[in-house]
Amino acid sequence: MIRHLVHIRLRAGLLSAGLLLGAGANAADDTLDCDAPGSWAERTVCRTPALRALDAQLRQRRADALLRSDDTAAFTAEQRDWIRDKRDACTTVRCLETSYRTQIDALGIRIASSEPPLLQPGEYHQVTRSGPVPGAPVLRVERRGQRRYLLRVLDGPDAPDGAIEGAFIEQVGAADFSAGDCRLHMSFAPDLIAVSAASGCGDALDGAYRRVPSEP
Repeated sequence: MIRHLVHIRLRAGLLSAGLLLGAGANAADDTLDCDAPGSWAERTVCRTPALRALDAQLRQRRADALLRSDDTAAFTAEQRDWIRDKRDACTTVRCLETSYRTQIDALGIRIASSEPPLLQPGEYHQVTRSGPVPGAPVLRVERRGQRRYLLRVLDGPDAPDGAIEGAFIEQVGAADFSAGDCRLHMSFAPDLIAVSAASGCGDALDGAYRRVPSEP
């Protein structure tokens, strides 16, 4: 299977794929590890149900804020700084509760004051009024920053690698995709990508693609 690294031509202009892929590539997974807690704060959170609930709430807020961040690397560094300088500096349960609630509130303010993303990352499967289209190509979208994404066009639901791969910026809900002879137009709505005017791509890509919810 041949993979092509491509550029996306937007109405606002042409940007380099390498520049786009650099943003947010190091987004962190700071999930609490209760199998091997590394600090007194982690151990205390793990064995305290109320703190575990606060940690889960914080992780959801963090994920929402990350999707709206202009600089995902800087955002991730800020969150790690909070863990090191605030959470892990606590020596009492009350301190942990206060630290968590303060950070949750701060991220809530950040989310409320920022623009929500139109395009959610995930796998988008082609659908019609009758339901999913078996064996149809799949669009896999990964986020690389605010409005910045990596797109893989897969041959089908079981294809492990992208037949076509490229970076793009969502702008005003649309983008024009070009990869050699393959050209298509994408329009975005929440959990939906509409592909039109596809040509030279080797597969019937025109149609509606709905995001498949990830497993819990």
